[in-house]
Amino acid sequence: MDGLRVNLSYISVPVMFQYNALPNLYFEAGTQFSFLIDSKFKYQSVSVKANDYIKGFDFGLGLGAGYYFNDHIGVTARYVAGLTDIAKETQGADAEGKNNVFQIGLAYKF
Repeated sequence: MDGLRVNLSYISVPVMFQYNALPNLYFEAGTQFSFLIDSKFKYQSVSVKANDYIKGFDFGLGLGAGYYFNDHIGVTARYVAGLTDIAKETQGADAEGKNNVFQIGLAYKF
């Protein structure tokens, strides 16, 4: 038996401040603003739009690090802790839930 799944799609805009600890290693901290693009509840084979239950904006604080192997190519890792509840109040019920995200990436510097 499958449980309820919530699929959320966001466009996220991070605003990070970086500190170069070494020439190729940096640490970063800052905020991330995310805008909901799509949301769905899935239960077994049924999929329902969830936009009426999920807020359109999310805000979080991020910490991360990155390392450049050469002048152009590097790797990054970041954790963003959500600070806002993403669920809307529905019929007097105030659900709680926050987005916490771990991101890894490949970086290319021009």
